[in-house]
Amino acid sequence: MSRPTRHLARANHWKPSHVVGPTGPGVNPAARCSIGELPVRRLIATVTLFASLLASPALANAQAASPAATPAVECVYPELPPGTPTPVEASPAAMEEMGDASPEADEQAEEPAGDASPDPVGTPAPPEGEPATQADIDRVIAGIENVFACYNDGDYLGFAALQTPESLLADFGTSNPYDLPAIFASFGPPTSFELVSVDNVLLLPDDRVYFEMVYRFGNVLTKEGTYGVVRDGILLGDAGTVELPVDVPADVQTADVTLVDYAFEISQTTFDAGPPIAFSVANAGQYPHEFALMRLPDGVTADQVLDDLSLLERATYVGGTFAMPGQTAPPMVVVDLAAGTYVAVCFVDMPGGVPHVARGMVAEITIE
Repeated sequence: MSRPTRHLARANHWKPSHVVGPTGPGVNPAARCSIGELPVRRLIATVTLFASLLASPALANAQAASPAATPAVECVYPELPPGTPTPVEASPAAMEEMGDASPEADEQAEEPAGDASPDPVGTPAPPEGEPATQADIDRVIAGIENVFACYNDGDYLGFAALQTPESLLADFGTSNPYDLPAIFASFGPPTSFELVSVDNVLLLPDDRVYFEMVYRFGNVLTKEGTYGVVRDGILLGDAGTVELPVDVPADVQTADVTLVDYAFEISQTTFDAGPPIAFSVANAGQYPHEFALMRLPDGVTADQVLDDLSLLERATYVGGTFAMPGQTAPPMVVVDLAAGTYVAVCFVDMPGGVPHVARGMVAEITIE
């Protein structure tokens, strides 16, 4: 992963207090993000299963399964070895803020991509493996609900214990599980995860497991494929998670969003409250952009946000997606939006460390 892309995928919430303005310091590299991209990736990549999952014979194809309504799941995880958080001055985020990369690398990373027609992101093919039995699928669902319970309960060490060091390093830039509580605390109020369905569970020849799941993070539906690996009789989330397109609901409202330098071109900006909305987001600009959707406080408008970016401190994050130049992201499907005024914003700060929101990349969306 390139340095700018790693910055954009490092965190799941933004820090409006870092957005000072066109001449300000921009966004903290450890906090800027492709909003909504990482939480799904790292939660999906962490699932605990029983060792018997890999010992079960594959008797039938894995079918889509929806988790049954169950009492609250208790967070259960393997004991971590003794440890302490990485000193701040030695953490990856701190090293990057101090400019560990060379100026030449930064200049190369911020070179515009040039004109390009947006192309859709390719859907990766699932790995070769044996289809799981229904019993295996049930264990997968139980494992996913367990890791979601750890995150939703704020047990971030438990969450970290359910990932391999490779997964932690790929998604957080650190293999130290004791770093996660501070990382999550920096994100602000957490948004909960809810499992919707699990499909295509495969037992792989290398003793890993692969599965695809749809889950809800806040108001956004996301589908991803992930891998797990057995360690000490427990299957932990492993690196390699991939984003997959969500099946768009039949009653969906749609809008095409084109990201340019530095504005949003949106085919429709007024929607009915209730039915889901699918935003198809394409980047026709020369720099990376994100489409981050936020609900404004009552009485606040997008024009007021442009005049005073500190108003975003009071906004509520809904979800978002990200696209590199010339790329079309999978549809972003949001559900259950209440009536009110929302804004699309972009916090990417290339080039020059100036967040695009400070360059005027704000658009108003109304739910009525």
